[in-house]
Amino acid sequence: MGFGGSVSAMITSMKNNDRRKKRTQFDKNSAGGYGECEKLEFNLPKATPQMLKELRIRLIKERQQLFLKRLVVFSMVIIAIVFAITLI
Repeated sequence: MGFGGSVSAMITSMKNNDRRKKRTQFDKNSAGGYGECEKLEFNLPKATPQMLKELRIRLIKERQQLFLKRLVVFSMVIIAIVFAITLI
């Protein structure tokens, strides 16, 4: 029976999906890899309210600077397009 390539492709896809399930990188006991390994632990410092406030302020300033840069570039592009259209 000739099913063409569709059945063959389906079988290949199912095999590949099954193989991927067997070697998942993020299972319950480890943070990566394929073998048995110990669970990774991160020693992160506790954040004080003062540190969080400083971080929040710094992120707001960075976002404002990024917005201004994008606004300047966008404005320059619009001006260049308008100038190019008026010359034509």
